[in-house]
Amino acid sequence: MGRKRVFVTGMGIFCPLGVEIKEFWNNLSQGKSGVHHITKFDHTPSLTKVAGIIQNYDPNSYFSPRVQRSCEAFVQYGLLAAREAIVQSEITGPDLAKCAVVAGTGIGGIVSYKPAYDALYLPEANKKINAFTIPKMMNNALSAQIAINHGCKGRNLTVNTACSSGANAIGIGAEWLQTGLYDTVVCGGAEGPVTYELLRTWEAMGVLSRSMDAPERVSKPFAMDRDGFVLSEGAAMIVIETEESCTRRNQSPIAELIGFASNCDAKSLTSPELEGVSLAIQKALKDAEISPIDVDCINLHGTGTKLNDQTEGAAIKKIFGNQIPLCSANKSQLGHSMGAASAIEAVVSVLSIQHQIVPPSLNCQPADPVCHLQNLSPVSQKHKIQNVLSNSFAFGGSNACLLFSSCN
Repeated sequence: MGRKRVFVTGMGIFCPLGVEIKEFWNNLSQGKSGVHHITKFDHTPSLTKVAGIIQNYDPNSYFSPRVQRSCEAFVQYGLLAAREAIVQSEITGPDLAKCAVVAGTGIGGIVSYKPAYDALYLPEANKKINAFTIPKMMNNALSAQIAINHGCKGRNLTVNTACSSGANAIGIGAEWLQTGLYDTVVCGGAEGPVTYELLRTWEAMGVLSRSMDAPERVSKPFAMDRDGFVLSEGAAMIVIETEESCTRRNQSPIAELIGFASNCDAKSLTSPELEGVSLAIQKALKDAEISPIDVDCINLHGTGTKLNDQTEGAAIKKIFGNQIPLCSANKSQLGHSMGAASAIEAVVSVLSIQHQIVPPSLNCQPADPVCHLQNLSPVSQKHKIQNVLSNSFAFGGSNACLLFSSCN
């Protein structure tokens, strides 16, 4: 007996380009940007002035004071994305109770350390430590809170593989379905890293853009003048289920997840390696049982750093040769939301299939010839799309690639 097929039946998103799927797709496909000047905190003396920011986010509109006290921003974003995905999938009752949850985050609740440290070490006397500090810090608060809110009593797992966390979470969920362990899985990623402290630590690594251009022009994946990525925030969750579950529930799938691969470069904590990146793409194609010629669109990792973009471009050139399909670089519009980025890009991949449109890639021209990607368009392109490859390559050499296919 072969492995079970896996289908996407629900999607949810909460990010700088939209707080639900329809708004997000309209803004993305129209070439709008979610990158803005930082106003939520004083960023001086940092030379980084912009970030991908969810504008006008008011947790009071979504959560009770108690939930706000116990849930970091990344968990709040993940809960909102999961809520939309579950509603779209129409999964309820006993089916929902049997669901597994696997969620990815790279930074997680680390931002809650600071208030606790301040209470301990700042000169002000008698400052109290928030009693919710530990629950807020836990990375697994994300998957746990999704399960608690929706009564999902299946396996519950949190994945932290830096920027590939969301993609790995989706891939692990798919493997649970393929082996018959579960019928339905809620999976994806969430991140809330836009804080002064994290901005400065990323800046210290020299990987953030210091461009003085207008905010919407700062993120420039694969461009000649790219100078680093733009820090961002958000979440995306999807509901995936087996063909048998879709049939039993009379639920029409949105797309099929046909391939997944995950590996490690085993070379460097911070620098991507061509062999490992190439192998991840090749293994995903093999898992999907398709050839490079069958890929109609590539959703690029495309951070905007010199080495990362060059390595990804070289890997694509190595595998696809002179037949590189149309590509899209979503971080040009969204910035880089760490562990959530690959989940957001998985959602974009499915939406590209659904609408038969390759989203735009802003600020990518003039393209850097060493990246071999000359087909990045600043506007959306209508295109016949059957299969989309979504790439994610993270610190730690943790690579993850997903392949989605049309159900038509």
